[in-house]
Amino acid sequence: MHGGRWWRPGLARAFVVWGVLAGPAAAATPAERVVEAAGPAHVVLVGERHRRPAGHRLFARVVAGYLDRGERVVAGLEIPADRQERLDAATAGTGPAGGVAPSVVDGPSYQALLGRLGELARQHPGRLEVLALDAPAGRSAVRDRAMADGVLDALARGADRVAVLVGNLHALKTAPGTPTLGSLLLEAGVSVASVVTGPGAGPWQWAGPAAPETARRVNTLWALRAGEPPAAPPSRAVDGVLLAP
Repeated sequence: MHGGRWWRPGLARAFVVWGVLAGPAAAATPAERVVEAAGPAHVVLVGERHRRPAGHRLFARVVAGYLDRGERVVAGLEIPADRQERLDAATAGTGPAGGVAPSVVDGPSYQALLGRLGELARQHPGRLEVLALDAPAGRSAVRDRAMADGVLDALARGADRVAVLVGNLHALKTAPGTPTLGSLLLEAGVSVASVVTGPGAGPWQWAGPAAPETARRVNTLWALRAGEPPAAPPSRAVDGVLLAP
């Protein structure tokens, strides 16, 4: 599946921008919008709704975009770190992709994503590492901190960019309740960009941090977490929102 049309680099969808861009720049692809919004940030968090193919395609194209710029990239995934050997085998094509990710994340499109990341690693030798970041099963209370530690370690080992695919709640840079991956990385002094995704109809839609749709989406995510909403405005939580078709 990952070798077919699903992953064809030149395949682009129509793309709508709300109150952010006009003119030629509005023709940017979703992955290009993520890269542009992230700017020089060393860590790029791509929030997903689990088991949705659009988010997996988006992440693969973001990683490919950074590789095409000549960067050394670490692609971090919401997979327990004690499954790294299974992940390595899946991306190398020497082991099954099914069952590597937890059941809440796993599915055909996620398995295709692992295959595509393996292809990218072979196309760019020595410049892409695919990393299982999550805490082992049974340690859910420390998941975000475990993922933050893995990202910090990747940066310390010389990655130019760490792109991380996680659930939307982990990607928020400010949120009620316990710290998120995004907030922990900011606390550690790392430059972080976050783009979350949501449901949409028709073409991809992009909303910048100050757009009303971004505030709606962030408030919806904040409502899923226990605790009082942060004093910071929703625009501080993300650098943009993509609504997937």
